[in-house]
Amino acid sequence: MLQKEEVEQLLIEAFSAEMLILGDISSLYRGKLTHKLSVRSYAKSKTENAYVSIETDENIYPAAIEKMAHISGVCVQDEKDHLILLVGSGVWKMNPAVVEMCFYDTHLEVAAWAKEKLINQHTAEKAIQICLTALGLA
Repeated sequence: MLQKEEVEQLLIEAFSAEMLILGDISSLYRGKLTHKLSVRSYAKSKTENAYVSIETDENIYPAAIEKMAHISGVCVQDEKDHLILLVGSGVWKMNPAVVEMCFYDTHLEVAAWAKEKLINQHTAEKAIQICLTALGLA
């Protein structure tokens, strides 16, 4: 399972990269100071987490690798039968979520973490739903 510090770092890096992309297309987010302040504010936001365990007939790990590559910007095979994903979730899929999937012979465990600001978008829960839908389990 990912450690809290690892999750926080992944979320901040993903948000920072997304802000840089927005800066290229919007004059609102241009400038290093604006970018730095946005990332600092994001880092202080509350981290929401969600977890689900689903029974399966078989180990679906081989099929999941390909399906998760289509919905995730980053898909890391941490170890055998274990995936770590970076999934866009929330409003307009602009809020990054870290999703960890552990595949076993008879079940699948999915945990997700995301930062939430003033309005709780249930980003972690939505990220899990996106993954389960892609696998045909939702």
